[in-house]
Order: sequence, then structure tokens, then C-alpha cells
Amino acid sequence: MTRGDKKPTGLQTLGMTGTKWDFFVAAIDLFAAKGYTNVSIRDIAKTLNIKAASMYNHFANKDALLQQIYEFCHINYEAALPNLDNLIKLIPTTPPQEILKQLTIPFKRKSQNLVTKCMQIILEEMDRDKRAAKLADRIFVDVPNSYVKTVLLSMAEQGKIEPIDIDAFIILYASFDIYAVSTSHSKFSLSLEDWLQGHEFLFSIIKAKD
Repeated sequence: MTRGDKKPTGLQTLGMTGTKWDFFVAAIDLFAAKGYTNVSIRDIAKTLNIKAASMYNHFANKDALLQQIYEFCHINYEAALPNLDNLIKLIPTTPPQEILKQLTIPFKRKSQNLVTKCMQIILEEMDRDKRAAKLADRIFVDVPNSYVKTVLLSMAEQGKIEPIDIDAFIILYASFDIYAVSTSHSKFSLSLEDWLQGHEFLFSIIKAKD
């Protein structure tokens, strides 16, 4: 767990510092490991050896804390997205595999593990919470369609890749990420390296035209 001034580099912490940041990270860890509904404010405070009441100096209630997690995930996920226009410009002169590697968005840096845990919380809450469902759609539906599909369609139009069922590939790509996130705290958990290798394997399906 990240504590105090040892914040992960490359993440926007939304101005949270000190005890507030510590409490926030502890909450993410516990919600991801045990589920939001199974963790109390007291449980979070206990991991930090502080009084549960001190949380209310920083968050109005447990739901407000969850809302902050959603915002944190959304902002940092969006910040990690590559520039789509720049990727499209690379297509005429860059091998398809080199471009596709840049689409492995939030999983390149170990500091992004906190974002991955937030994504897991979102998946677990999406049936209960409309806010989570909206974010899940953005991460696991909109992004694969707007980024991966757009890049592949442009590659196909420019004759850079062999014919492929792009819609089927998008489903496979999104399903892999959902699996990787949802199993983060199970015996089937994928390491960062396994996750990256999984993306490399999926992208190996895309064949460059000679």
C-alpha cells in the first residue's frame, strides 16, 4: 500500500495528501480484495491504526469515498489513453504491431496497479451502481471500440493488415481485459507481465500485409 508522501508517480491524486491519501489507498486495497459492501469504515481505519471517525474529516460518508474512487479511476484512465490522431498518423510508415503495442493503455507501469484495482471495484459494483456501470462501459466498451477498432479499420483501409473480423477481435480484446481485471485477487490473477504478454498474443492475430 502507498503511504503518505510515497505516492506512485504518473498518477493524478486529485489533491489528496497525508491521511486522506492513506485512507483512500487503504480503501481501494480493501474494496478490491473483499468487495465494497463487505468493508466498513472501521475496517479501513484499522489498517492505518487511526480512529474511524477521522475519516469523516476527509469524506462525508462511505459512498462519497466510493465516488472519489470512481473519479480517480476515470481521470487516470483517460490520462493514460494514447492520442488517437497520432496513432492514425503513424499507420503509413510504422509496422502494425508497433502501433498496436501502444494500445495497452493502463497497464504499462506498476504505478497503474492502483487504477487496475479501481477498475476491479467498478466491475464488481456495476450491477448495483449506475455510476460504476457507466464507467465500465467507457473502459471496456467505448475505448476498445473508439481506439482499437478505429486503428484497425484505418490499417485495413490503407492496406496495412490482412483481412480480419474486427468486431470479433474487439470482443476478444475487451473480454480478456475484463477477465484480467475481475480475477485480480483470485488464484487466477495475472501478473503485469502476463497481462502485457496477453495483449501481445492478441495483437499477434493481426497480420501485416507483405
